Amino acid sequence: MSENLRNWQPRPRPECKVLEGRTVRLEPLSAEKHGDGLFEASSVADVDGRFAWLPDYPPQTRAAFQPWLD
Repeated sequence: MSENLRNWQPRPRPECKVLEGRTVRLEPLSAEKHGDGLFEASSVADVDGRFAWLPDYPPQTRAAFQPWLD
């Protein structure tokens, strides 16, 4: 690196808040609020296509899916 970073100070973490855009809404993940919907979305007929580039397939039960959210 070409810059002297000896006096670097850590920055505060970003706030956990909802961001509203013109066509999208981004909010912090809540396992309780989003877990069932995310599990359903990962349990589709085209699971091979959706998970082709991930190291593992999604769990088959909602209980086994929970650690993915934690």
